[in-house]
Amino acid sequence: MGQNNARNCALKTLYKIEQEGAFSNMALKETLHGSTLSVPDRGLVTTLVYGCVRYRRYLDYVIAQFSSVKLKKLSPYVLLILRMGVYQIMKLDRVPDRAAVDESVKLAAKYAYRAKGFVNALLRRLAAQKVHIRLPEETAERLGVAYSYPDEIVSMWLSAYGEEFTEQLLAAGNESAPATVRVNTLKTDRAALTECLRGEGVMAQETCVEDMLSFTGAEVAALDSYQEGLFIPQGIGSYFAGAALNPNPGDTVLDLCAAPGGKSTHLAQLMQNQGKVYAFDIHEHKLKLIGQNAARMGINIIETACADASVPMERFFGCADAVLVDVPCSGLGIIRKKPDIKWSFDADEQRALTELQYRILSEAGRYVKPGGTLVYSTCTIAQAENQDVVERFLRENAAFAPDSLEPYLPKELQKPTAKEGYIQFFPNTDGIDGFFLCRMKRKG
Repeated sequence: MGQNNARNCALKTLYKIEQEGAFSNMALKETLHGSTLSVPDRGLVTTLVYGCVRYRRYLDYVIAQFSSVKLKKLSPYVLLILRMGVYQIMKLDRVPDRAAVDESVKLAAKYAYRAKGFVNALLRRLAAQKVHIRLPEETAERLGVAYSYPDEIVSMWLSAYGEEFTEQLLAAGNESAPATVRVNTLKTDRAALTECLRGEGVMAQETCVEDMLSFTGAEVAALDSYQEGLFIPQGIGSYFAGAALNPNPGDTVLDLCAAPGGKSTHLAQLMQNQGKVYAFDIHEHKLKLIGQNAARMGINIIETACADASVPMERFFGCADAVLVDVPCSGLGIIRKKPDIKWSFDADEQRALTELQYRILSEAGRYVKPGGTLVYSTCTIAQAENQDVVERFLRENAAFAPDSLEPYLPKELQKPTAKEGYIQFFPNTDGIDGFFLCRMKRKG
């Protein structure tokens, strides 16, 4: 009964994502919050939801090979039930094919009774003939179907990195990522937090970063240690944005695209809660998240304000010791955590986005004092949004020069480009989310 309930929960969550436009991570969180499902069944729900979102293109490709009805003519519930069934048959070794078929038929009986026989016949044929499925021959299409990505992303990465690296990158994007958290060194240290988490039933692991831990399976916000402000969720790549800015106690620092506050609180932490961090965001409601995180962590030097980072703020011209510019981006580096990102990618929108990124970076440069530091960062893997934006800025702003990142990175993540002031992290080679950052200094 439990697994049937789990599949039922997964189907309803997928319906919210597909038909109501909900983000997969938020829809899944809503489904599991307060759920009476067992831990294994919660795991099954998570696996089915993320699996069907991650592999949507591949699953539809397989369904189309066995369906007598065009996919666009299938009802939403029938298509989702088939995706779940195909995913279990093709991708989940621990689920017997027979169980995958039977459970899918039960769901069809509840949500699409007239299609019960259709679902049964299609999945049984697939189970019997799955070894005969053939992928497209053309490289970009084959990779796009096999790893389930839009052609635009595959072609972009093939052009930039070649076939072997791109295939590894696509595969890594379909893996699950552990939760990583930054220790709030204003209240505790890594050893003490590890022990505290153990007392809450959470086994945390050390990472290559001294003030970061990783763990899986825990609902972070429900932990007492979180409520006490002993840590904050943050990606390892994101951590280095603050580390590279390297502000000093007493500095004046600007964080131009700050919500929900992970980087702003990190900057305040590095400043030992001395000085001033101005945290801006274009969305008023998101500013509350920054304030809540700061209060929880015992930080009182952050001042929030609603502002469009692409519009100049004259009062800050030449006033900041350090400016962080973590711009809006396509988010292709965090597909492991938010797989729906790849389905919303649009090359035309990306071109418009690069112009916005450049405008924000250009305005940010105006706030930096002579001798001050400017860091540009994104959570994407796209040269157009990363190196190209920075190179354009440096060409048109002679007062700035790249500055080495080597002092701010652990040996495990050093790369030749770090000495030149920029670095691109990849999940397939670095084991962390894709992230780009560049450190620049304004000449004195």
